[in-house]
Amino acid sequence: LGFMVRTITRNIDWKNEDNLWIATGKTSPSDPKTHNNLGDVYGRQGNLQKAAEEFSKAIELNPNYADAYHNLGNVYQRVGSPAAALELYSKAYEINPSLWQSLQQIAFIHFQNKEFETAVNLMKQAIEISPANPSLYVNLGIMYSELGDGERARESYTKALQLDPGNEIATQALSELSL
Repeated sequence: LGFMVRTITRNIDWKNEDNLWIATGKTSPSDPKTHNNLGDVYGRQGNLQKAAEEFSKAIELNPNYADAYHNLGNVYQRVGSPAAALELYSKAYEINPSLWQSLQQIAFIHFQNKEFETAVNLMKQAIEISPANPSLYVNLGIMYSELGDGERARESYTKALQLDPGNEIATQALSELSL
């Protein structure tokens, strides 16, 4: 009877990813990956304060956890604190130089700050890390388009389409460049 009750309880825990991580947080409170994943759960649910607490806890438990810094940067970006986000993304990239996602976000922040040359160079670095990622080429194309460099934008969108022929953003952007 006891095992049956426990099985039913665990089945509820396994119902979806969110339930699983919340249950895991109760059983493994000293695991930084658990807190990072809990932060993701709360972030998806829109509870950014709780997400930030979980990512911060993951960093406290493992100060070299690049993904947690990156994810905390995402929270700060979402709440409109790009300077704090930039610092966290930079720390994540410092810890893990293959974390192209952080580099992409750093480039985005520089682009928003009208530091265009820096932004383009950072996006190119992200492409060097993940050359088969079509979204990076799309983002680079958007940057070139905003800078009025249609030829380089076209090259970037074309590369994105070579990698992902169904990429709607690149297809639309190319058609708009042709007008």
